[in-house]
Amino acid sequence: MNFINVSCQISILKRIFIILSIKTNEKKCATLKEMLLKNPCVPCIPDGRKVRLCNDVIDPRAEFAQLFDLDEQKFPLEECCKNNIIHSVLKELGMVSNNISWTMLEERARRIDEIYQHNPRKALDRTALVVNSAKHNIQNAKMQPTEDIKLSLSLIPCFPVQQKPSGYPLEWRGAQGLKCGNELVMPYGQKSLSHGFIAGSQVSIVCFNSLFKDDHSSIPKSVANVFGLRLIPSLDEVVCHLKQLMNYCSKSHPSLSFSVKSDID
Repeated sequence: MNFINVSCQISILKRIFIILSIKTNEKKCATLKEMLLKNPCVPCIPDGRKVRLCNDVIDPRAEFAQLFDLDEQKFPLEECCKNNIIHSVLKELGMVSNNISWTMLEERARRIDEIYQHNPRKALDRTALVVNSAKHNIQNAKMQPTEDIKLSLSLIPCFPVQQKPSGYPLEWRGAQGLKCGNELVMPYGQKSLSHGFIAGSQVSIVCFNSLFKDDHSSIPKSVANVFGLRLIPSLDEVVCHLKQLMNYCSKSHPSLSFSVKSDID
């Protein structure tokens, strides 16, 4: 369906969708559904000249809708979604609405680093949306990520890094820009740096303050696992940190002496 007159196209779509919503003739409905599923028929913003398959349009009412830009022409025309009948039938025909697929979520995550170069705040908001969408998917038993998806997501730079706290005496693994999940460790608890003074000297820490406006927001362990985020520093990192700390204290207080004894193989 591709009409020069967009208003004519919408009018015809309304009639078809009303027929589908009433479901008075099962045979006719089945034929109409097959036609709509196989052919681009949904006029998209801004002017309706771009038409897409039903399962290739994004529900503007969805929580993850802001992962998409208007110029990507992925949203149905406003006239379609303002009409509850059309909106309901589009969802029935596969419009991306309740859950965003892991493949699509991965593709959205890959765009974040590029966006960060010219609009850091927008990029970080996208990261928060990707994380929340992953959390929403995981809660659905039928939407669990594959190992390939988890590996891919762990290698995508989309997380901000915690910067060096004021007065911290050792080197700090801070960095400007974004890092991959597999290069980061989680702060302990809700936005806390409780173990940050150990981890920060050895490995970069993901900065929740830049991602979530809610002071009590964090990344659940199940979601952290999807992005390759480590929950705690490794034993080797803890030992290295202690050595650096003792070296610092020895230089700052020459009269003190330190030694480390470990029974760990």
